[in-house]
Amino acid sequence: MAFVIGLVITVYHAYKSVMKYKAGSQSLWVNLLHVFLVGPLLIYIGLMEQQTPRAAYELLAIAGFGALGYHTYHLIMTMNLIEKTD
Repeated sequence: MAFVIGLVITVYHAYKSVMKYKAGSQSLWVNLLHVFLVGPLLIYIGLMEQQTPRAAYELLAIAGFGALGYHTYHLIMTMNLIEKTD
């Protein structure tokens, strides 16, 4: 299952990367991170199944916690911005 999810993530974000590159978007890095880190890591975990090294899961967890921190920061900043404009 992780293999299929990784493959879908990689293909989808590769397409989005091309579209954002053509549009000159500043958020292109998010899609590239999924194409070069998240997708391939999930594909690897899906292929290795029970033999997947612990480091692969740890790297996936680190990426997840990084995303959680990033989104929490932006949520707090957005809430502060809304409070200041009221």
